[in-house]
Amino acid sequence: MDQNLSAELFSTDDDLKPILGKHWIHQCLDDELYEVYVKNRNTIDFRTLTGVVAGRWFKGQHANIVRLSSKANLFNISWYEATGACASLIINLDERVIKLNVFFPRWIMNDPDKTIGFENEHVDEILRQRDAGPTYPLGSLHEFAKVKFIEDCGENNETVIACHPKDLPDGYLDRSN
Repeated sequence: MDQNLSAELFSTDDDLKPILGKHWIHQCLDDELYEVYVKNRNTIDFRTLTGVVAGRWFKGQHANIVRLSSKANLFNISWYEATGACASLIINLDERVIKLNVFFPRWIMNDPDKTIGFENEHVDEILRQRDAGPTYPLGSLHEFAKVKFIEDCGENNETVIACHPKDLPDGYLDRSN
């Protein structure tokens, strides 16, 4: 492997500085809104704000976060959820563009409502449903999104994503910058 390429793919703390502590709301082409907070170098918090599974959220999700370029603020965040879903998000912080790929087990595709709520409080039930399946055929989602709001909240801030979307203040979803 080319030494320059391998150096770009293996991120140090300095490489990750531009994304650590970032909180954003992104809007997919179908107008659904999602929220991500990069809590630290290997943890994210996530909330679905609108759409089919609005109200789904979790905290403390282990994630693999790497910088893809030494010349641009281009990052890949990948995670595997207790539900059995696998997600990979590529974000260009400079251009505020996201490419999202998610693979869902069939049980979620059949009844997405089972995933709505604060996942951390129902992990045992989610694991039971995941194990009961069905898993296949997998469903997939491949979308582009624009970051409509972004801010720096610092690392390990437990107040960034801390409530159900229905409990957010008026105007929260309308923020943009």
